[in-house]
Amino acid sequence: MKPIVRSFLGHLTLLGAVIMSIFNSPAFAGGVRKPAVAGQFYPASPAKLLAEIDQYVSAGRSLSPSPSLLISPHAGYLYSGPVAGIGFATIDRTTRTVILLGPSHHHYFEGLSIPDVEAFETPLGRVGLDKKIVAALRASPLVRSIPEAHAREHAIEVQLPFLQKILTQFSIVPIITGKSDPKAIADLLLPHCGPGVLVIASSDLSHYHSNDEAKAIDRRSLQTILARDLNGFFDGCGETAVKSVIALSLKLNLTPVVLDSKTSFETAPARMRSAERVVGYASVAFAANASVHPTADIHPEIKDSLLFWARKSLVAAVRKENFSPPDSPPALVLEPSGCFVTLTKRGELRGCIGQIFSDAPLVRVVREHAINAAFHDPRFAPLSPSEFPEIDVEISVLIPGPEPGSPLIPIKGPEDIVIGRDGLYLKLPDGRAGVLLPQVPVEQGWDVFRYLAGICRKAGAQPDAWKHPGASLYRFEAEVFGETPAKGCQPDS
Repeated sequence: MKPIVRSFLGHLTLLGAVIMSIFNSPAFAGGVRKPAVAGQFYPASPAKLLAEIDQYVSAGRSLSPSPSLLISPHAGYLYSGPVAGIGFATIDRTTRTVILLGPSHHHYFEGLSIPDVEAFETPLGRVGLDKKIVAALRASPLVRSIPEAHAREHAIEVQLPFLQKILTQFSIVPIITGKSDPKAIADLLLPHCGPGVLVIASSDLSHYHSNDEAKAIDRRSLQTILARDLNGFFDGCGETAVKSVIALSLKLNLTPVVLDSKTSFETAPARMRSAERVVGYASVAFAANASVHPTADIHPEIKDSLLFWARKSLVAAVRKENFSPPDSPPALVLEPSGCFVTLTKRGELRGCIGQIFSDAPLVRVVREHAINAAFHDPRFAPLSPSEFPEIDVEISVLIPGPEPGSPLIPIKGPEDIVIGRDGLYLKLPDGRAGVLLPQVPVEQGWDVFRYLAGICRKAGAQPDAWKHPGASLYRFEAEVFGETPAKGCQPDS
């Protein structure tokens, strides 16, 4: 045998031995991919792991309809778990197959890798692969089995305990992405998307910037996701996975919803100690005409968009132009909600109009009440163009209460009221009513009893009218946010 042939065969034998050693290593024992980061990224104890996941998921709210696609972070649970839990709280409990896309942190390659195993294992048990979908994907030249990409990889593994806690019976398609075209990946996965199938892109956002820098960078990445821009800026380790999901959302006509976005310093300040080297995380869901209930943590993108449309509506009204914002801008996917728009001039009230209940798109309600506060508040003269540059806009979005479709929570009296948290609504037997927003007692320096007297006066009644046997007293919560000094559009711009 010629030396060059013998050398080639020797290298081939060595390569085969390396591959076999990897598949025969503890990471792939018995055709099962064993956990690589249990006890490091998440608890190795099943009881502790379940308790931690419960804590994270319970902080989330439902999405209607449930998402078909999800972007989820993959760091240690102490850091990314609170953000991941918000996303997993939205998924359909009847999901039967989860396609997981994650980056390769330890091995460079081109294409996609699905390991030659029967199941993945975590402290909560084993999850089998969807053999039918895996077999179909393996027919593509994009897909190989690269054991080095899976042996130590955490991007897919950390998603599994969340799924095991929430889903009763499901299988997975674990895909590690190498250098690949997101559009080609989307084309490959599209035939397998549909009812009962969830696709998850596993990715963190920016790495090792200061907290303020990370927030700014992550905001740009989220803007790319909300715009579904395949060529847009994205700073994160799972860019290929994320942009594959964006490409799928375009093909499936799904709406992106930013459910939560935080840095490691925000989720674990005691552990981080310093805000100088943080990692960013986000949970983003994609669903058909998706909407989420407003919460006490409305994403900054949504706040900025609502404020932008409120001011743009005022500009058009001052100019006497016809203008109406779209009902569903990409970043405005909140369900209909009551809201109030408050205008101030040099810190003094200049108008406030709103409503407690609404079934109209929130952006439309904001537009309507911005104009009403400026021109139809009976306590003030209509806003003049000369005043406009001095006007500041504040929006109060009411948070749903325990009763469906209502933010109102019945209360008996002062013992049920928290200053700064609660707005008040009083309805009297003769039909008179009054409402005060949560920020009012704080701004006025009122205690609970003066607050109660104030709501009675707002209803046009005596200060103790709330005590009347036929009176109905309620509290409600609201997310209150206002403009930054840079207001954007002005009447003369």
